[in-house]
Amino acid sequence: MYLFLFSFVFFYCSLICGLPTTAGRNDVVRDYFTTPIRVLLDKGQQEIPITSLLNSTYAKEQGGDEWTLLPGKVRVSLSLNKKTILINQIPFKGSVVYLRGGSQATDPIQYRSQLYRGALKITLTAEGLLVTNVIPLENYLYGMLAGEMSPTWQMEALKAQVVASRTYAMYMLKHPKHAMYDLEKGTADQVYLGANGESERAKIAVESTRDQVITHNNNPIKSYYHSRCGGTTESAKKVWNDSEKHLIASVPCPYCQKFPYLWKAHVKTKDFFHVLNLSGTEKKSFKLLLAEKTATGRVKAIAIETGNQKHLISSDDLRHLLGYANVKSARFELKTNTEDEIIFEGTGSGHGVGMCQWGAQFLAKQGKTYREILAHYYPSFHLYAPTPPLLP
Repeated sequence: MYLFLFSFVFFYCSLICGLPTTAGRNDVVRDYFTTPIRVLLDKGQQEIPITSLLNSTYAKEQGGDEWTLLPGKVRVSLSLNKKTILINQIPFKGSVVYLRGGSQATDPIQYRSQLYRGALKITLTAEGLLVTNVIPLENYLYGMLAGEMSPTWQMEALKAQVVASRTYAMYMLKHPKHAMYDLEKGTADQVYLGANGESERAKIAVESTRDQVITHNNNPIKSYYHSRCGGTTESAKKVWNDSEKHLIASVPCPYCQKFPYLWKAHVKTKDFFHVLNLSGTEKKSFKLLLAEKTATGRVKAIAIETGNQKHLISSDDLRHLLGYANVKSARFELKTNTEDEIIFEGTGSGHGVGMCQWGAQFLAKQGKTYREILAHYYPSFHLYAPTPPLLP
């Protein structure tokens, strides 16, 4: 499968963006620049509507050499025994089919309300149809930037975001999330809007930093970033308690120290205990305690005491269960207003690891370059930038 993906997508990579030669690149990062990235769009689907804006959908089976012209609107579904992929009720061989929106790989194809370039890869699995967008890395970034940062922000902040996002994507290429895809399109990885998110400013930010990545020992790092740190960023080890994660530095953020983002969340006590799978215990007397805090003021875990029992839950798990949009960060104080409601009061938004996006925007407004922004939030790491070829 991987051999086919490399040969298939490398062909249209050259058509799309004229991928530069890898000659002279360091041996570790060289491979990533000509590798297509596989973005999970959907899974477990029984039927998939596809539309070509050019009224000419093209399909190809796994391992095939020829693209087959189909109508502008097609419907991919499963056979009655769920062992065959059907396109407009016509069976296709094998468990994989590729679709694109025209004769060129740049032609957009619509899946539900989103447009995608490259190809949609439909894979038959035991759970149903799995949909991925197979697209060259730099073109992926065109459609990703607007999902993570406003294209109207300072160009140097956009460049910093692109380098961080490219680095994260390249890390995931080396550590794919699943055998069938490298990363997801949503907040679990990076918010990817496909061709809907493309803009001229996004393209400028991508092209002016083309192939640049943040490395550690010649490898791309897992370059986390977040919205607002609340004053100081945090180490990955403190947030996720994982010694494998190498972002260990905590740095002050000039913007968040000057303009802290304050928030408050009200959670019904019964809902709190329900999501923690402790329903019923809220009827007893209980105490909520901050079990541990980091040096930056973030809560590592909370303790829930009910009767003679004590339950411990990490703040990251708690935020996941209660919703990241509700408990916006781990920098919070905890109190019970009444037995019916629990109140969280905090600062910042996001996990706090790596680059603070609002901080990057602030530094850009102060005249800092994207390199200086990255050096501030990712200290001790190296920005790898390919040397342009010498002109004759």
